[in-house]
Amino acid sequence: MKKWQKFILSILLILYAIPLAEFVWPVEFYRVLQSINDFLAKIHVPKIPWLTVSFNTGIVLLGLLLIIWLVVLFAPIARLELILRSDKDGQLELSNKSIASYTELAVIKAGLFNPRVKVKSTRNHVKIAVRAATEGNQLLKPQLTAITDRLNHQITNFIGDDAFKVHTKILIDQQQKHEKTRPRVV
Repeated sequence: MKKWQKFILSILLILYAIPLAEFVWPVEFYRVLQSINDFLAKIHVPKIPWLTVSFNTGIVLLGLLLIIWLVVLFAPIARLELILRSDKDGQLELSNKSIASYTELAVIKAGLFNPRVKVKSTRNHVKIAVRAATEGNQLLKPQLTAITDRLNHQITNFIGDDAFKVHTKILIDQQQKHEKTRPRVV
């Protein structure tokens, strides 16, 4: 889990604690809030209307839950394989790893070096991200689009079903000329 995801989940958990504490321990919750307001009065800070804060927090969290529920409900499901055919005898599946291996071989045949391929597939879509290196500026933009189109066509033929939409993105890095490693003498 990434740091920003942990941060957002932490904030949501803290926000959920306020209405949950009010619901589970109403008497103790109001005592704590009263002691907080008494402390604020001693340091000359206006009292906080905790009932409206709790109500507004609950409404905001309810809205967030609704949005999260809609995203989970309608977001495409990532799959580890494409289901090519399904019948009473079973399913014919093509894994993302096999698509990545085939793509890697096709990119090497196109003249690129050190390809790194990532494949994401959903029910009807296959997205392929290729990061490869080339020597110098041999590969120009028109050649790159031709390679991408040829790769999309080859992968569609490899899958064997035109119902799957294949989208390929190729990123080119310029290959560094490695200097000879020399031992360090101290």
